[in-house]
Amino acid sequence: MDAEEAARLRELLKARLDARLAQGPQSVAREDVDTSATAHDDDLGPHMQMDQAIASGRNAAWTAETIALAAALRRLDDEPDSFGDCEDCGEPIPFRRLELLPHATLCVRCQAAQETGPARRRKVTDYV
Repeated sequence: MDAEEAARLRELLKARLDARLAQGPQSVAREDVDTSATAHDDDLGPHMQMDQAIASGRNAAWTAETIALAAALRRLDDEPDSFGDCEDCGEPIPFRRLELLPHATLCVRCQAAQETGPARRRKVTDYV
């Protein structure tokens, strides 16, 4: 990766990290619910729990991506020569992938292998 590409990625990482931090985590409480009615509405409890679970999932994703962006920015500053190399196979990650996902640490092939895992034949004893 040349200096111009590294500068472009640094700008992307900083912009995305700043946008993430400005956005902040999602609110968990429902704002459109009259809390005085919650004691009398049996259907409201499960809906509020679902909203909390969704917001919690969004917050977990927000946190994970924020950490990944900050870590990528640190890697780019600390190890600019190896930034953009796949952590598994060591091959360069295509610049286009890094433009779209600047905190990527794996090439597409290694990412796919990690997500699917090695194929293995199941045995009856696997379920016991």
